[in-house]
Amino acid sequence: MEYIPASKGLDKKVIVHIHDFQPISYSPAMLYDQQDSLIHNIKAELLFELLEHGNYIRAIAGSLLTPTITFIKTWLSEAHTIICNTQRQAEMISSRIPAQANKIKVVYNPLLVTPPLDEKFRDSTFIYAGGGSYIKGFHIFMQGAINILKQWDCVRFLLAGDFKRRHKELVKRLNNFFAGRFKLLGYMPHKDILKLYSKSHAIIVPSLCEEPLPYVVIEAMVMGTIPIASKVGGIPEIVKGTYAERLMFAP
Repeated sequence: MEYIPASKGLDKKVIVHIHDFQPISYSPAMLYDQQDSLIHNIKAELLFELLEHGNYIRAIAGSLLTPTITFIKTWLSEAHTIICNTQRQAEMISSRIPAQANKIKVVYNPLLVTPPLDEKFRDSTFIYAGGGSYIKGFHIFMQGAINILKQWDCVRFLLAGDFKRRHKELVKRLNNFFAGRFKLLGYMPHKDILKLYSKSHAIIVPSLCEEPLPYVVIEAMVMGTIPIASKVGGIPEIVKGTYAERLMFAP
């Protein structure tokens, strides 16, 4: 964003492609239903750093730096065109910076190249790829998985992403109780995770943040896997008109 004034000084037209909510939030992650006020923004930043990173110093620093988004709004006002990834992202930014609404255009990101589809696992298999992240809804996924296993013990859950020690210990304890129905895969190369999407029956995306255009939902659908996802960010636009639209839930 800080390059905008410099580019404008060279008498060049400036096009800004926004992939998050930086113009209206100090943290790139915008929590679901976050209120538009300095107090609410500071509170959201505190929650984000504490629950996502468990870091008190970052939480305090982030909350103190939250007012700096004013500078970003000022820099953005000098752009000629602002590109957003989804209509939802465009609406949220327009509502908080109405003076820039006429500059905003929506351009969806192109699809990535995906491998051929694989056969589905024999057992009912659900995949979660958000790691131990709070804003990706790890705790919500675990609560839902436990409720499912209490009723159907034939279901299997695959967990991909980065996990901390406490997450691994939790999964280990649950495996002792539920006869190993959780498989902790950890971080995986992109091509491997795409294959797992293809083999799984559904992917769980219980995100708590307004993700502009989550590729995890798009890629899973391309690989023939149903997303069961939070109704946040660009997800409703991605699944509109499909069976997955009926499976969305409030964060």
